[in-house]
Amino acid sequence: IMIWALNGYFQSFGAPAIVKVNANWFALEERGTFTGIFGMMIQAGRWAIIPIATYALLHLSWPWLFYLPAIVTGAAAIYAWLHVEDHPEELGFPSVVPMTEEEGKDLAPASFSYTMKKVLTSKTLWLISGAYFCTGVVRQGLDQWFPSYLAEVHHLPQDSFAFQVTAYGIPLGAVLGAIAAGWASDKIFHGRRGPAAAILYFGQLLLLILFNFFSGPIVSGVLLVLLQFFVNGPHSLLGGAAAIDFGGRKAAASAAGLIDAFQYVGAGLTGFMVGGILDSFGWGGWTTSLSGFALLGGMLMVLIWNAR
Repeated sequence: IMIWALNGYFQSFGAPAIVKVNANWFALEERGTFTGIFGMMIQAGRWAIIPIATYALLHLSWPWLFYLPAIVTGAAAIYAWLHVEDHPEELGFPSVVPMTEEEGKDLAPASFSYTMKKVLTSKTLWLISGAYFCTGVVRQGLDQWFPSYLAEVHHLPQDSFAFQVTAYGIPLGAVLGAIAAGWASDKIFHGRRGPAAAILYFGQLLLLILFNFFSGPIVSGVLLVLLQFFVNGPHSLLGGAAAIDFGGRKAAASAAGLIDAFQYVGAGLTGFMVGGILDSFGWGGWTTSLSGFALLGGMLMVLIWNAR
């Protein structure tokens, strides 16, 4: 348990670090698109572990379920150390995002007090964090419980064709959602993240409600894949592009850390909270309980509709 907790701690360094680099390399109306690419790569890893883990368990042994990801992350660390630069200025390119007067003109890291003040006094970042809390509840509420739902309600074992199609389709829906959300926020809404995120939250709400009116494994699988499109769109957009927008070059990573922390608080509720709802109301209460958080997330994003 201690090793796994430390693993989670160090994994959490990844997203803020990449957000920080993106803050220096991409301008306002590029960030959504590149955040979508970042989200796509996360989902690609989520998809790849299914066959990798299956191979490891069938042909190797349990420890290889941990060795193989360690090899991949080790190679990524070496590559990043050798080839990733924090700022375009370090390679002689002009600044893509000029420093503001508040940030200063040098590339030196900001002080702890500056970043905390920048992040903690931003009403917009707090609203985004609240919406990200809702994303954590809906996202993990679906991801952690859909295997049990398909097994108990539709009697689909995990080695069945319908279950496997759903499992592989979920990351694909998430990839498309991340790319679409980023592109729309850049090209349609000109750097505003609120409208794209709000539309996707309300899309989640509609699909979660519809889940209670349709039955059958095929329809359920399709709805689960569609839900990933609408859930992971704002997940990618708010944790990446919005953190850069409102944290600035010097505080982007701190903003991403604040936003991401709220997601994990929300995710932590989905174990006992959803479990308690299932004990009391059965599977009919599953998506119904999640729909309220989708509604709240959409309402919070409406409040920052015009924020840039």
